[in-house]
Amino acid sequence: METLADNVRKLSEYVARMEVMRYSTPLANDIFEAAWYWRDLGKWVLEKNTKVNYPARVAEERLLLERLKVITTAHSADEQRLYEPVFATASAVLDAVAQVAPEEDGHLGILRIIRVNFRFLQTDYGFAVADQQPTGMRFSSSSVWIKLQYAQRTSQCCTFGREGERGDKFWPEDLLFMYGDERYREVQQERLLQSDKDLTDWFQFLAEIWRSYGQDVFTNQPGIFDRLKQAQIKRDAEFVSAMNKKYGAGSDLLP
Repeated sequence: METLADNVRKLSEYVARMEVMRYSTPLANDIFEAAWYWRDLGKWVLEKNTKVNYPARVAEERLLLERLKVITTAHSADEQRLYEPVFATASAVLDAVAQVAPEEDGHLGILRIIRVNFRFLQTDYGFAVADQQPTGMRFSSSSVWIKLQYAQRTSQCCTFGREGERGDKFWPEDLLFMYGDERYREVQQERLLQSDKDLTDWFQFLAEIWRSYGQDVFTNQPGIFDRLKQAQIKRDAEFVSAMNKKYGAGSDLLP
């Protein structure tokens, strides 16, 4: 019986062969790109990548696989014979990948870390988990959302905003700046997160910020997001001014 490793190897061979002809037709390119991703899903399982919600990804990819099969039936018999083993091998890979359940605690324990440090969102403010992936959670009340997630850089771990609003996204440093807490300077300086301990320390710090200053946001007090927007504009202007002084106006080092 062929193993996942066997089928990933076979799919890799098909991908290599298809690459030289990928631009010959739109169908060829679509199947090449899909097979590339299916191969990668299998590789991630073999590499023990814990960032991926495998059953959810497979559910989406099976829909794509079936759609490509249907499209292929409208093409020549030669093309159908060409892609038949690709589809069969991809199906075997997806079947195996679908059996891999996400880690209960998430990648590097991030879900456990979030649960421990941000339980108060649910107990004190009535938030619910709106989405959960191996890399983080999105909490939501009837009016406010906050997303907490694993990232290699501290600046990408926490965002929040008002439900139903498009475009207005905020960061913890905006909250600190608005309340005159000088730690906003520390927060906006990116640091690398490379271990469970790094993540634990950082999310404890984030929880402290939210416990101190989050009540008006969590309860969506009138005008709170307008005040945050003004604080964000002022903070951004201050940051740009500081970078201009340090590196010169128009520097490529500016984000």
